[in-house]
Formats: sequence, structure tokens, C-alpha cells
Amino acid sequence: MFLIFQFSEIYRTGIVLGLISALLGSVFTILNKKMLSKYNSETVTTYELSSGFIYLTLLMPFYLWVFPTDKLIPTQHDWVLLFFFVVVCTVIPFNLSLKALHKLSAFTSNLSINMEPVYGIFLAVIFYHEQKDLNAGFYTGAAIILFSVVLYMIVRFRHKIREWIPA
Repeated sequence: MFLIFQFSEIYRTGIVLGLISALLGSVFTILNKKMLSKYNSETVTTYELSSGFIYLTLLMPFYLWVFPTDKLIPTQHDWVLLFFFVVVCTVIPFNLSLKALHKLSAFTSNLSINMEPVYGIFLAVIFYHEQKDLNAGFYTGAAIILFSVVLYMIVRFRHKIREWIPA
């Protein structure tokens, strides 16, 4: 993060919000891991996504006051898309990620989730040639992140080998 701040101070607010988001996401995963020891993944999914729905529904009047719109009721096509996105892109992946937490550590789960922006940026560079805004700080930071991931995998693999080999 220091490298990014050194080279791109104009993105300070985004970086701070990203760090807060990563912290809250990590805490969320750790709490989910603890809850999964007591409840099954379907129950946790139901309660968490229902709570999010209720919370967002209560915030909707404030949102509409700040960002007014002419169209409040979705069309039939919109309902089909909403149903698809709710089931295929939210409920099923969230439940599967909770099921994966039974086998993975919270650290490994957070590592894979937090690597998504790095993959996304690299894919944008490859497919859309969107590297014009990337500077040396980004490439240095990305290299450090990737090095950390590889180093973690090496340490983890060596630890597993020591567990398999009898003393």
C-alpha cells in the first residue's frame, strides 16, 4: 500500500475505503467460519442474505431521496434478470463459498477473494489493453502481492509435507 500511496496520491480515498472493505470482509469470513461450526451453510446463507435484503429495503427510501428515479417498478424482463442474478450469481456462489469454508481456512478464503481485483486488472490489460493508467507503483505492488501469495503457498506446502512425514 505504501508503494501505491507513493505513486498515486489521487487515489487516497479509494485506497482507504478498499483497506476498510478488506478488513470488514476478513472479519466477516472469520465470523462465518465460526458460525459454520454450529450451523449448516444453508441456514447461514438464508439468515445473512435475508438480513441484507431487509437492511437494503429499509435504506431504499433514503436512497431514492438522494438519487431520485422515474422508474420504480421493474419490468417483466427486469424481474427475470433479477431472479437470475439473485439465484445464479448470489445465493449459489455464496452458499458454495460457505461450504468451502468447511475445508479451507479463513485466511485462504480471504486470500483468494482479495486476489480477484489483481486478476481483473491483469485480464483488463490483456483483453482490453487498459494499461495506460498503470504505473511502476502498481506493477511493484502487484509483484509484491503475487510474491506473497507464492511464498504463502510454499510455506503451507512445506508445513503439510512435515505433517505427512513421520518423525
